[in-house]
Amino acid sequence: MKLRTAALALLGLGSSLAAQAAPGDVIAAGYPKSSVGGGLFLIDAVKGTMTAMTGVTGDLMYAYSIDQDPWLTTNLIVGTTGADQAPAVTPNIYSVVAGAGKVLASKKLNTVALTGDNRILDLDVVGNEIWFLTETRLARMPLAGGAPTTVVKHTRKYPVMGTDGRYIYTDFDSGGFGKGSVFQIDPGNTKHWAMIFSTPPINLDSIRSIELGADGELLVMAKGNFSGPDLYYVDIKSGKSTNKIVMFPPHFQAWKCVEDPKTRDLIALGSGSEDQASTWRNGKMLHASAYGTKTGNLKGLTVRRSPWLHRSGIVCLPSLQNHQFFANSVPEIGNAGYALTLVNKGSAGGLLLIGAHGGLPAPVSLSGLGMTGCDLGVLPIVAVPFTVPTSGTVKLPLPIPTTLGRSLIDTQ
Repeated sequence: MKLRTAALALLGLGSSLAAQAAPGDVIAAGYPKSSVGGGLFLIDAVKGTMTAMTGVTGDLMYAYSIDQDPWLTTNLIVGTTGADQAPAVTPNIYSVVAGAGKVLASKKLNTVALTGDNRILDLDVVGNEIWFLTETRLARMPLAGGAPTTVVKHTRKYPVMGTDGRYIYTDFDSGGFGKGSVFQIDPGNTKHWAMIFSTPPINLDSIRSIELGADGELLVMAKGNFSGPDLYYVDIKSGKSTNKIVMFPPHFQAWKCVEDPKTRDLIALGSGSEDQASTWRNGKMLHASAYGTKTGNLKGLTVRRSPWLHRSGIVCLPSLQNHQFFANSVPEIGNAGYALTLVNKGSAGGLLLIGAHGGLPAPVSLSGLGMTGCDLGVLPIVAVPFTVPTSGTVKLPLPIPTTLGRSLIDTQ
């Protein structure tokens, strides 16, 4: 087996923390508006309620962007705004432990002041790194903490980004320019940028949100010049919009939109004003009106997947970027039909590893095996070899028993 072309599918088992929040948690981040406080807010998308999380203090009251930590389901990564504080300060990025509706602990991750930056407008965890956007640059830094490195400067007024766990997607190109298009960036080769999608001319005003959907599609929300925002489901492989398009009312501000992988509900921020959210099901608003009218200026939004089974896309950089994994359904307890499809550029050998997540004190580098930049995240117990045929596509059945405890599905 040639390790440089191998692919790994990992199933890791681990124990749950008592502080773990409920399945399907939707958490928003926002900064104060007038006398209304900011911080982190727990959204019940089905009931249509929004509640301020307790234990939020100091800089975190000025939260602006948020993402879940794919390695630790109790952790969130939060970026702040410094420009909206009085007096103005530099923004920061934090690792936040949260559960049961409250913040239990937080740690500042940037070891140097982010001088010249005003707000962490958007951020995503990719592998062992945090990628983030400010008003002037796209940057990256270690997930464990450290000093950031600028990837590229940009000229977008309200830049956005997203990730599928392997690539970064932005609304500007390598020169920092863009309008109405989505560009793909290879973290292992930041000189590689490719335009994969352009919105229709009516939506060329601004792309407001890029997120990964429950079925592996990109959810691209674009705000038109004279219309409400449109949400496009974009197939990453073909760069084409599917026939699933949601058209929001004209009065929506459209700052962010995510999809709950369990219910397929859409949760949108900016539903009438910057301090509201709404839930959408089958293209229609689930409740009579938007909710959360006293929560400050909401800007960031993330969905915490089920604490019992969580799909993550930790990347291997840069030697194993010839393949992609796609799930056929949501990885739920008792889903006997769950399977991963591996799409490879050619034939290859691979391993299905079943092991203990959390059995290793830290991810183990596989560089010594020729997999430069690839980390093993589970302690292997069972290894099942497989072969990718010349067609480049192989289906890996992973039936999930009803008796399985909290687990992590991870593809490399």
